[in-house]
Amino acid sequence: MGIRNLFTSNSSFTWKVYWKGFVALSLLLCLFIYSAFYLIDPYNCYPFSIKAPRAPVSSDARYFHTMLARSKAFDSAIIGASTARELRPVQLNPLFQSRFANLSFNAASAYEQSKMLSLFVDHHQAIKTVIWGLDFVWYKTEDTYTKFARPDEDFPEWLYSADCWKHPMSFNLKNFEHSVNQLWYMLGFKHFKYGLDGYTTYARRSMSLDEKRLRIYGSTTPLEKRVADPEIAMSAEQRAALVFPAEAILRSSLERLPANTEKVLFFVPYHFYHQPPDGSYEAQVIQEFKRRVSLLVQHFPKTHLLDFMIHSDITTTDPYYLDKVHTTVEGGAVIARDIYRSTRAKASIEGRVHYLGQIQNLYR
Repeated sequence: MGIRNLFTSNSSFTWKVYWKGFVALSLLLCLFIYSAFYLIDPYNCYPFSIKAPRAPVSSDARYFHTMLARSKAFDSAIIGASTARELRPVQLNPLFQSRFANLSFNAASAYEQSKMLSLFVDHHQAIKTVIWGLDFVWYKTEDTYTKFARPDEDFPEWLYSADCWKHPMSFNLKNFEHSVNQLWYMLGFKHFKYGLDGYTTYARRSMSLDEKRLRIYGSTTPLEKRVADPEIAMSAEQRAALVFPAEAILRSSLERLPANTEKVLFFVPYHFYHQPPDGSYEAQVIQEFKRRVSLLVQHFPKTHLLDFMIHSDITTTDPYYLDKVHTTVEGGAVIARDIYRSTRAKASIEGRVHYLGQIQNLYR
């Protein structure tokens, strides 16, 4: 049969066969790729996947920290948002005689943090220590809490369920990319900078002191902290009327932790220049939340509450900060050391941290 005859007399038959074959091959290719998702198992959650070492192969911690939260290599966890990322397990492990995974991640809402802790609890019968950094998402006064910090970014709730292996993996570009990267890691072709214990420094590069101050003050020269003008005095009734939706999340999360787990909650140290001035409405809102949490922790054994959100040697040392809320590696090391010292002494460290593990008068 000549070329002319192939595309004239039998052209309709030929193109029909072609398109059927094309569709069939495309479906088989998609099925092969989708099956590879499960065999490669980038999040290490399917029992029938390839048995090989896996690692966080992306900065998308909402996905990859779930792998670490399920891992039996750890018996302790650091929970929080980006402000807790500079706590290094390698420093905390010998201090607390624990094996920490830093499960904090950027822009984590109170709900997302609680889900990460729940996942860790679901996969560990014995938990030695939990260190939890509390930032502004906890003391927001709203009618309801913000479930997800980034509405434009998906939160893979299926990975946070106790039986995530029963849930199908979405056939999308993100899972494809993660699977390919995980495969390269498993084959030894590619290595990634994301820590196997969850720690990856928040600082992407080194910064001069002038650049840090520019991010803190908006100027390379330190500025005087603003004062409340006019000062506001909230009554006890006004403070009691404040509603913190995330407070219930914190309570339910603490209820899930074993009684013999050492629990360390700490208010993260924003730079003092960016803490609300005394006498302002915002400062009194934070103080009321601190008071409520100090009361809450009395109901849970082996629980400490530390307050770094104060005027201190830490929060006024510019070199410890990358910007108004994020510390450097050195700043994180100082905080970790003071967490240990304060919890062991069950006492404040003058000029550095307030110990609120016991009910105190926060309005003196």
